[in-house]
Amino acid sequence: MMTSVLAAILLISPLACRAAVLDDAAFVSPVSKPLQRLHKRHAPPSSRQGMTMYHPWSSTETIMFPKPGLESAIPTFEPYTPEWDAYQLTTGKASYMDYLPLMAVATAMALYLWTPPVATADDILKDYEKGAVLLDVRTPSEYQRGSAPGALNMPMPVLVSTLNAHQPVAAASGGPLIDKDTEIVVFCWEGVRSSMATKALQQAGYNNVKLGGAWWRVKDIIEGRQ
Repeated sequence: MMTSVLAAILLISPLACRAAVLDDAAFVSPVSKPLQRLHKRHAPPSSRQGMTMYHPWSSTETIMFPKPGLESAIPTFEPYTPEWDAYQLTTGKASYMDYLPLMAVATAMALYLWTPPVATADDILKDYEKGAVLLDVRTPSEYQRGSAPGALNMPMPVLVSTLNAHQPVAAASGGPLIDKDTEIVVFCWEGVRSSMATKALQQAGYNNVKLGGAWWRVKDIIEGRQ
């Protein structure tokens, strides 16, 4: 029974963790720092080439994976390191293949526990009519292709760096500073980045943040199509 459950989690987790890979960045859910360090150190090169993991709650906002051609620079698994200790305490083993299920379970649990609910159309429209900020956390090129009416653009990496530095949030598109009590509706391409941005803003003390989800959904709501 346990084997079946674990197999299901391993199948589901990669789907749940897929995170709208755009440009050279992949935005994924936060898991524990030891697990992130383990993955950085030991993941197969094909899974880490040219990617950056943005982690809003880490002391450093990015965990860099090497660009193609730099795989030889990845350190080998070394005993007596914090990563080794964390792995041994958790599993009692020292095999990366044995570690993979642990990473899948931790990631699936993190997704389940911290993903905020998507706001209803009525709530989004009410906030918009009260002057809420519509915050598009996609890349500038995505934003320029189309967004919700009056939306401000602040790409996810910029938002994460700003929050980690405890700086005031302001849109990259030239918008005003966003007060912590301002109504904010956050959205992106499909809802992955915006769910993380919503949680990050809430944890940083922004008290009235709602998850809008996909940009086209918010656009249709504002334009009266939903």
